[in-house]
Amino acid sequence: EDPMDELNRRVLAAMQHHGLTREDIEDRLFLDSGRTMEIVLAQETREGVRINAPVESALMRAIELNRLDVLQIDPFVSSHRVSENDNGAIDLVSKRWARIADAGRCAIDLVHHVRKLNGSEVTVEDSRGAVALIATSRSARAIARMTKGEAARLGLESVHRRLFRFADGKNNLALPAD
Repeated sequence: EDPMDELNRRVLAAMQHHGLTREDIEDRLFLDSGRTMEIVLAQETREGVRINAPVESALMRAIELNRLDVLQIDPFVSSHRVSENDNGAIDLVSKRWARIADAGRCAIDLVHHVRKLNGSEVTVEDSRGAVALIATSRSARAIARMTKGEAARLGLESVHRRLFRFADGKNNLALPAD
């Protein structure tokens, strides 16, 4: 969503924070804002949902050519032109992303947003639109700002506004309970 200059500023800040140089990441990090060339994997037509085969092929070539380990699509909603509330359409799109991940032998991270919660606790069940996205995902995480109470327990009151936490929202990979 953000322009390239903003993405570059964030990467440079992270590099500075972690003591990384350009040589450390030069052939290992690829950024694209999506503003120059959109990635639209699927769209609704009069005949139903259609996969955009040229986009899918180009994605697979880029993954292979650059030997990508992880591809992050942010936001997921911009990667398709289907109804966000249509379980069948979202199921098709998310399974196509999984197929691309399998074929490219890489992880694909689809960043999705939650609906407005008016300050309530965020869970993966609060994601916008069809539940098929969560149902077809291998894992799902909910990210939330650290609360004042959590910060107090950890002695981080002075910096809590800059901190966040996330939790696995799907237990299908969790160890069995005792």
